[in-house]
Amino acid sequence: MLPVRAIVAVALASLAACAADRPPASEAPHATAKSASYTAADTNGFGRAGELVFLEEIVGRAEADQALPMLVLIHGRGDKPARGWLPLSSDQPLRVIMPQAPLPFGDGFSWSSVRAIEADGPNGAALAQDLADRADDIAEAVEVLRRERPTQGLPLVAGFSQGGMLSFTLAVRHPKAFRAFMPIAGLLPMTLWPEATAPEGASPILALHGTADTLVPIAPARSAIEHLVQKGYSAELREFESIGHTITPGMLESFDAWLASALQR
Repeated sequence: MLPVRAIVAVALASLAACAADRPPASEAPHATAKSASYTAADTNGFGRAGELVFLEEIVGRAEADQALPMLVLIHGRGDKPARGWLPLSSDQPLRVIMPQAPLPFGDGFSWSSVRAIEADGPNGAALAQDLADRADDIAEAVEVLRRERPTQGLPLVAGFSQGGMLSFTLAVRHPKAFRAFMPIAGLLPMTLWPEATAPEGASPILALHGTADTLVPIAPARSAIEHLVQKGYSAELREFESIGHTITPGMLESFDAWLASALQR
């Protein structure tokens, strides 16, 4: 799978040429967050919070020790944290945090060895377990980072592919720990669908997905969004006709609008 940076570059070039059995969300505490380990980012921007390595990048005119909004970006299978991983157009400086998946995979890393297309098969339970575990690791790491790094308000979270699946999972397991959620080309295994109604104050979910995606099919995302709406979540799926497993300029426009709006919450 191409890294997001390459996917976005290809999409932009084309445009120019054409003109997860853990407790349910409300019961998944961060009991160890206050004591979780923390290693500050080095000169290359890499540090460690809780169980995860992370990359910190300051976007915009700001110093690293300023209080800034935090944007958590979660990479997909075979990708890895990198500066400029996703082109950002924000009038407000941001602290971008990219957690690194724990499993080596090709030139990058993976959050689970189970592929998305296996979500409804015999390996689906393993995928759901991995997503639940890794989402809890990310939530704990973010809580540690909020403790150690001056942060304005709740963080935002977005992710692509496996990162989109984790964005969905965070939205149901930690619905009030983030300001807003954007899963891109992700899904939520049925075993992770919440049975209870959305808790008061659950943050909104806006998912982006291409209708021609064959690596992470759109049908499970449609079903998950429909279920979340029925349970009282503020959840929307924005579909991009004839688009495969990629991030297009149109998706980036939706992302930028979502980011600007979420930063006002």
